[in-house]
Amino acid sequence: MGVTFAQAERFLDDHDRRIPVARMHDRSHAPDPRIITGPIRDSDVPAYAGRAFDLPPADILKLLDVTVFDYGLVWRQGAVLADRRYTVAADEFDGNSEFFSRVRAMRAGAAFTDVYTERAPLQRAVLLGRRADLVHGHWILEVLPKLGLMAMAGFDLRQEGLRFIVPANLKAYQVDMLEAFGVKERFLHFHTDGDRLRVDELFVPGVAHANRGYVDPFSLRTYDHLVRQGRSEGLEGADIFVTRRMPPSHSRELLNLTAIETLMHKRGFVVYDPAERPWQNQVATFASARRIYGVGGSGMHNTVFAGPSIQTLVLQSSHVFNFLQSSIAGIRGHDVSYCIGEAFAFEGRPSWIGKFFVDPDDLMEAVEYLDRPALNNPAYTLSRTGGDHR
Repeated sequence: MGVTFAQAERFLDDHDRRIPVARMHDRSHAPDPRIITGPIRDSDVPAYAGRAFDLPPADILKLLDVTVFDYGLVWRQGAVLADRRYTVAADEFDGNSEFFSRVRAMRAGAAFTDVYTERAPLQRAVLLGRRADLVHGHWILEVLPKLGLMAMAGFDLRQEGLRFIVPANLKAYQVDMLEAFGVKERFLHFHTDGDRLRVDELFVPGVAHANRGYVDPFSLRTYDHLVRQGRSEGLEGADIFVTRRMPPSHSRELLNLTAIETLMHKRGFVVYDPAERPWQNQVATFASARRIYGVGGSGMHNTVFAGPSIQTLVLQSSHVFNFLQSSIAGIRGHDVSYCIGEAFAFEGRPSWIGKFFVDPDDLMEAVEYLDRPALNNPAYTLSRTGGDHR
């Protein structure tokens, strides 16, 4: 059996429909950083500049008589819904990654019914499963906002007849976060990437972030709801340094993390590891923080819970052009800055996923600069290798 990939416009048939969700704005933005320090080339500085984003429509697909399979994919009569607004783009099935190996087997001629195991069907369900959604940053940026979108469209998430399709290995804290929205564990249908599951009526909410450098403002409804849930659980009004401890085998390790943690502790920051805290503590701590500096990644994505006018400073590799933190700053009203560390190749992999080293002098240059009153020009940046930039 052949397999084709279709965006939503081609995948929908006459019985399906889009459920539109009214949004306040059609555009979002990422602000200019207050400062950038570290080994950044003059030619790379413009990549960090503020920008505006045209937002796709916020909506929910209602699909009739379809099959859910693999990592949150949808199938009907030989076609896969391949649309980054709802699932994943067609180009994500290329390559040799650990994800979607069964889809690649079908492209090579394997039958759908041989590759996936059939499970008992569902009548009405919401598709929450996504590739890599067990990583905390993906969970809070890609999955949880789907619940807010459903609520904005008028769905009662507590209704008995509605099931929520989630990964079989969902973590306990993620189940608990779903319950904060009224989605009880008994409403969850646990799904593995080797399952196929026929659904009579499937709802597929759009995603707030799909690896395109921005977070959609509609996600704020979700984050604000969780802030109200976790109010009394965290550190109150702290300056925090968000650490990201990784095993030596990890390809994106900050090599001098211990030295950086010690340096920031001496500056009065609380060294905070979100991975060691309950989600209520994380939400409440970020919501009340005054300054949030830290290693880029899932932990710093918790700044979606932080209020307006705080300072954020992101430590990231010189070969990682990830501006999600700038987008979060845009929807939350934060000041954002970057301290860049030198990247190194790791086990033959490209340097953009290599380990990196942050020069303490570069970090202190940024910290001391941010201690000054805000300048009239928020786009003022500094670089040790490239001179001053405006």
